[in-house]
Amino acid sequence: MKSTTVWTNTGADGSGLGQAHCGGWTAATDGYSGGVGSSGKVDAGWTALGQVPCNSSLSIYCIQVK
Repeated sequence: MKSTTVWTNTGADGSGLGQAHCGGWTAATDGYSGGVGSSGKVDAGWTALGQVPCNSSLSIYCIQVK
């Protein structure tokens, strides 16, 4: 399976990273950045790999926190 970078806006501990992510998911410009993970990681990197510009075309992980 090929690893791919995905939008998460989620920290390594599963907490949300807040509304600053890509302007609250409304800004698709390179002036904003958002949290990403990797589909190939089995550690904290599956949700918290770093930040990339919001004009990147990526898949998204939807994560529910109780």
